[in-house]
This record gives sequence, structure tokens and C-alpha cells, in this order.
Amino acid sequence: MLKAPPRVALPTPVLQHAESLGEMLASLQAQTVTEWECALVIDGPDPAIERIARSVASADDRITVHVLPEWVGLPGARNACAARTTAPWPIVYGPAREWYLDGRTSVWRYPPFNAATFADYHQMPGSALMPRALFDALGGFNATLTKGGDDWEFRARAVARGWLHPIQIAESRWWYRHHDGPRVSREGMKRMHVLQPMLRAILAGT
Repeated sequence: MLKAPPRVALPTPVLQHAESLGEMLASLQAQTVTEWECALVIDGPDPAIERIARSVASADDRITVHVLPEWVGLPGARNACAARTTAPWPIVYGPAREWYLDGRTSVWRYPPFNAATFADYHQMPGSALMPRALFDALGGFNATLTKGGDDWEFRARAVARGWLHPIQIAESRWWYRHHDGPRVSREGMKRMHVLQPMLRAILAGT
């Protein structure tokens, strides 16, 4: 019997936190939609992460594992993930269920999408699904923004061209795990004075 082609691609860049990888992949495999492909890209050699990833992938051909020879940063790793997938993506996102190390949980709801104020505050999560055609047309993420903001800048380019019409669903469908280590989103917020002028210039077409 022929296997159904994947409906959704799940680009998954990985850096550190091997202790969480098995749990994340198990959650992915438990989803009710099963026609997906997951390109797991390890951003620089990491034997512990690679061992876990290949162990899971060996029993599930929807998951492929790729190791970059050296660290390239989140946007470059995201681009490497996308290059290894083929499925189309819908534009869908929802509130984040935040999960803290001490067991606390909460729900973070994003403001309504507004192209006019898109440079002023982040209006959708980095995990939002988008059409593959949009990713290809824009040439992927800006690989120079390794300290955060690459997803925001990518979507600003889409907004500037009138290509972004997202749908925010009411239900929370994904978990955002908080940890005490380095996180790109933290670094990105520290660089708002750099990001906002860049975003405003993109949206203004300058």
C-alpha cells in the first residue's frame, strides 16, 4: 500500500537540551494528524542529541535527522530544515501553553494581526505554520539574524508584499517550554532598538 504524502512539514532545528528531545518527539508522534514529515536539523555536532534523534527516527520514517558540520544559528538551521521538506504549510497559529520548570503552566494569547503595527510588537509565534510557497518566494529566513528576530523579519517581508493573511485559532495547540538556559527570544527582546528600525524600513518598502 502506498504511503500518503505528508500534508504538513515540521522543520525542527535543535541546539542543546538533549533531555527534552525525546519528550518532544513523542509528543509529535502522538498527534491526531499523522500525515507529516519532520526534518530534524542539529545545529552543529552534538553526540547526545544525535543519539536520541536517530534512535527515534530509526523506528519512524517520517522523521529525518541531519547534522550541520558547524553552528550556523537559528535562522540558518531553520532554512536547512525547510530545504529538507516538501509538504505545503497552512498559515495557522494559536495561543501558547507555557510550561515552566517548576511545573507552572499558563496561556499566552497573541494580539490580533495588524499589518499597520506589525513592527511595534510581535503578533504571532515563531511556530506558526505557513505556506511552503511563501517560504520559497521570500528566500527563507535572514541567516545573519542569529541573535533573534529572524521570524519577525521574515514575516515583515511577507507583510510588505501583501502576502501574509494569518488565521489565529482560539484553542491552544502547542506548548512553549521555558528553561533557565540561553534562549533566542530573550536575546531578540534585548535588540528591539535594532530590530524595530529594520522592520519599519521593510514595511515602508525602503
